[in-house]
Amino acid sequence: MTQDERVLLGQILLDESVYHDSGIKPAQFSDAVSRRIATAISELISEGVKPDILNVSQKAGGLEAEIAGLTNVGSSANWKYYHKRVQEAYQGRELERLASEIKEHAKNPGSALSMIEDRLLSIYSEGNGSEVVRSWDVARKVLDRIEARYKMHGEIPGIPSGISKLDETILGFEDKKLYYVGARPSVGKSALLGNFAAAACGLGFKTGMITIESAGTELVTRILATETNIDSRRLMTGRLDEKDFGWLMDSASKIAEWPLWLYDDPDATIDDVRRRMRQMVLYHGVQIIFVDYVQLIARNGRSGEYRDRVAECSISLKAAARSLRIPVVSAAQLTRDSQGRVPTLADFADNSQIEKDADVAILIHREKGNYWLKVEKHRDGKTGDVPVTFLPATVRFVNRAMEEE
Repeated sequence: MTQDERVLLGQILLDESVYHDSGIKPAQFSDAVSRRIATAISELISEGVKPDILNVSQKAGGLEAEIAGLTNVGSSANWKYYHKRVQEAYQGRELERLASEIKEHAKNPGSALSMIEDRLLSIYSEGNGSEVVRSWDVARKVLDRIEARYKMHGEIPGIPSGISKLDETILGFEDKKLYYVGARPSVGKSALLGNFAAAACGLGFKTGMITIESAGTELVTRILATETNIDSRRLMTGRLDEKDFGWLMDSASKIAEWPLWLYDDPDATIDDVRRRMRQMVLYHGVQIIFVDYVQLIARNGRSGEYRDRVAECSISLKAAARSLRIPVVSAAQLTRDSQGRVPTLADFADNSQIEKDADVAILIHREKGNYWLKVEKHRDGKTGDVPVTFLPATVRFVNRAMEEE
């Protein structure tokens, strides 16, 4: 066992909270003895038993001398330093193991790339994947989250959408959640996703956009129209006044500095989308990803029933949100039957899996020129209608009260 591992284990024996706060796993230790001690500590804590020297020795089936020697650490105050060193050493070993595995997969580059990205994500996540835990471990995290939100003094916990009335309902876009924005064609779902992405970028959040329906140039044109307040049709046709160029250049300079990463491919498969999402998070630190839109991924996916492919895409987006620990916001088409009436969750086109996977479902409803964002599903909060105004010239959704402004 290394000196860093010895100190960290001793600090856990001295202060049980180090175990909870670090999230360390037995597999992250380098040798059989330290893994055996770490496993004993983990099992005792899960059973509700204090992991002291005697209990750990009994649970480990020996190793009394090794365990007794761990407690000469004095204090647990600097546990983060040793935890980081243990984690980095673990990641180094995993990368060496990955290097040897790459040679075995070299004859199949497609399979190798997918394997490499999956393993890198696992290593990046520091081995803190899903596991069976005792309820009080989860309760501790919930209490920490409640305390953190209390200290925010009313600020929303998630990434703001740019529409304050919507944020009051959904609390912004939160990590590990899948959001669906549903609408019929030409009602504004792509525009709304662009508004959300612009709001996140404007606040400094690293943002990813995977666009399958529209070209990246169309997306940026919409964003320019929103930021400059210049009619999007005039931008596309070039019918601009001299004064417009000053606003256009100022906005273009600002957008050029935005932390926005785009992936534009009309033929993207679900494997392509998963790969690009991982790249955005791992290599660029992206904090939220928007996808436009889920049913188009399936049209270019694997063989088989179309409905089954749509379900696979939705399940994959849900898994990506959880494994990458970010919010994923996807547009989704509604059925033709929803036209001319108030849409419901049952109107998601092609597969009911979309409704099941959504942590939050927002449906755009248009009636006689008025628009509402209908929060029809919200696993952890309230639902309701958010009245908004759509400004087609600048491709922008705003709180309805802002229309007069």
